[in-house]
Amino acid sequence: MKWTYFIENQNFNLKELLASDTFSDVTLVSDDKKLFSAHKFVLAACSPIMKDLIIKNPHTHPVIYLRGIKSLELNAILHFLYLGQTRFHRSRTDDFFEAGRELKIEQLCNLLDRYINADQVDDRRIASDNVNSAIFAKDCTQISNPKDNKNEDDGKSFQCEECGARYISRPGLMQHMTNKHGLVSYSCHVCGFKSNDKTYLRRHRESIHEGVRYSCDNCSYKAKHAGHLKAHKDSIHKGIRYLCDSCGYRATKRGDLKRHKEAKHEGVRYPCDSCEYKATEMGSLMKHKKSIHEGIRYPCNCCEYKATNKSKLKSHIKTRHRENIDF
Repeated sequence: MKWTYFIENQNFNLKELLASDTFSDVTLVSDDKKLFSAHKFVLAACSPIMKDLIIKNPHTHPVIYLRGIKSLELNAILHFLYLGQTRFHRSRTDDFFEAGRELKIEQLCNLLDRYINADQVDDRRIASDNVNSAIFAKDCTQISNPKDNKNEDDGKSFQCEECGARYISRPGLMQHMTNKHGLVSYSCHVCGFKSNDKTYLRRHRESIHEGVRYSCDNCSYKAKHAGHLKAHKDSIHKGIRYLCDSCGYRATKRGDLKRHKEAKHEGVRYPCDSCEYKATEMGSLMKHKKSIHEGIRYPCNCCEYKATNKSKLKSHIKTRHRENIDF
């Protein structure tokens, strides 16, 4: 007798366990004092360090403090162990792998070695089109995210020319060079916007200051980027929809379907490292941090109103100053 959908059932059960505290029997505490409920059998199966700690602590529900591992990395690692894939901001790539190495999670250690030591590796860089996040397959045989533009650095370690320090991601190297060696960013001479990438700066100038737009030949819609125009045509004029196989939700974009599945069916959350807030999307977390913890505001040019995010400012202008604005 064989259970036909055994693997699928196990995967579903792990997702359910991660999404709730049901049957949790161990609490992990990150270095920044955030609490995470988990299950001994999952931790012990994936990390020899955790297995040893659990064996040596016979308490029915131990609390384990993980010194040096921040909540963002711990949350990403737990999703990796339970779901087989995880997401995190590109700037935290080195911290994520360092945490995985500290816990001796074999799959993460193997993937790290592939990036640093292998001569022939997958040419897909750690990147994401929309949220600058990375997604990794648990079997460590590939990185399951869209291909970025290929260049000579793909699949290799990134070394600082000043001190020789090595990083497994370009953002990690850029951050190191900025903090340690005063790396000069490319600045917009109009508004002061800064970027370490000339391409991003060019796109910024074209869309913000030069008014470059990509017009739809079927309606009056104008996009700031060519990719946005294609998404508009697929959704509005071709009627393309992406169906969720779990609940029937129909998304107009692949990215929207992916975020829907993660938030609704996989329980993916992005915790704020400054408060108890947890976002269902990385973009929402960034907005939260800018608004609540950094105090960033977007002032209206027509009145004294200041919005906490760009969407609210745009909505305000449309409703309050439509007669003065050419949309």
